[in-house]
Amino acid sequence: MKKASRISRIMKMKKLRCGASAAILSIIVIAALVLFALGAERLDKSLGLTKDNSFNELTYQTQDTDAILSGLDSDVKIYIIYQRGETDEKFLRVMDSYTHKTPHVRYEIVEPASSPGLLSEFLRNLDDTLTTGSVIVSCESTGRYKVIEASEFYEYSYDSQLETYSTSAIRYEKVLTEAIAYVTAEEVPTVTLLVGHGEYTVNEFTNLVSLLSSNNYSVTMTDMLEGDMLSSDQLLMILSPQKDITNDELLQLDDFLKAGGSLIFARSFADPANLTNLNTLLESYGITIREGIVLADGTVQGDYDGSYAAYIRPYMQETAITKTLLDTGRTTLLMAGAGAFEISALGESTASADAVLISGSGTYLHKYSGVENYASRSDGDPSGPFPLAVLGTRYRFEGAPSHILALGNVSMLSDAVVYSQTYTQEFILQSVGSLLGERGVSLDIASKASARPGLRIGALTPGLIIAVLLPIAVLLFALAILLPRRHL
Repeated sequence: MKKASRISRIMKMKKLRCGASAAILSIIVIAALVLFALGAERLDKSLGLTKDNSFNELTYQTQDTDAILSGLDSDVKIYIIYQRGETDEKFLRVMDSYTHKTPHVRYEIVEPASSPGLLSEFLRNLDDTLTTGSVIVSCESTGRYKVIEASEFYEYSYDSQLETYSTSAIRYEKVLTEAIAYVTAEEVPTVTLLVGHGEYTVNEFTNLVSLLSSNNYSVTMTDMLEGDMLSSDQLLMILSPQKDITNDELLQLDDFLKAGGSLIFARSFADPANLTNLNTLLESYGITIREGIVLADGTVQGDYDGSYAAYIRPYMQETAITKTLLDTGRTTLLMAGAGAFEISALGESTASADAVLISGSGTYLHKYSGVENYASRSDGDPSGPFPLAVLGTRYRFEGAPSHILALGNVSMLSDAVVYSQTYTQEFILQSVGSLLGERGVSLDIASKASARPGLRIGALTPGLIIAVLLPIAVLLFALAILLPRRHL
């Protein structure tokens, strides 16, 4: 009896020792796994070793980004504005992927309340405070910075039935890489607005200035009457002039264009058409202003917007400016109160003029007096289509060609409603980029899908296999451990 009791105590001691050993071993294994996970996470954060298996591969960059990052000589500091607890982990993973590729890019998360001095340095020329998710990309060596609002990282689509906007794509890479290229560039492409003749200025065209600035262009004003000089590496805009340019200004503009400069001329249908020197300049590029307003006669619904005869929807023609928009189906524009042009025969092999936008066949050109109901068609009003935008080009034996893009509607360049409901912003950026050529800072980087695509039947197979095999593997492993111990 004593012997049996002794054997029982020995067996219990063995079980306790075995249990204690197993518990200690389990703790050691768990601790080792935790340390391994922490070390792997830190190593991945510093070296970016994890493969991106997400459906949209947000952290993968294109060759354009790789080329810009590998060519950086200046340090870029990026400030990400977040309130406490509101960080976007997807965006931070994208930022980590940039820092893994170059030591010249670093980022810092900033809370507005804790860093008011830092933000005021970048907000001194802005009216509004930065929202959560906004980003500041800065380069100390160039003294240049770019403020990116959170909404600029997304593309939106409009549902006309629900009358709501929704996120359709994510453009982290394009926006970030272009901003880095902009702040580190030795020279920045400049768009300058001519003033002194009753034109619109940067103060009156804030939406246009904001659009150009957010796409890496510097926007200035030039007054030749005050002695300002034009540079052929700039793009000149003349927006709705009310007075003619002088003879001296005409000569300066001619020299500017001969040196390879380009300009965008935009007018309202009610602007004066008898500006002799400006007309001379336009006609040398095959562009003639026609007086009147283009209206829809109601016979072709696609020619205009709804019941407003003056809201013309132009048709894009294939040119260097519009090719990308046509290829991608971004053709919807709106010209509220459009003027027309006539393309003149130049008779020179070194010059050409081509329609960029035209009105539909169900339009007519009505003489505008300012007092009558301009929607009423008069006898003798010519029928469309009419060129509403014309690109005139002159080729030189030496140097770059020069261009004049004439637009028959000036309000489309800065109207917020037109911006939101059409592809006008894309048209403006394509026009500016095309006229500036390689001087622009714009990269053809595709956006990433914002929503996971729907599952296909074949896509479920790997998940089903894992879902079935994993429990079976765990069960077999448990049996292999427990069966030898069933008699203990």
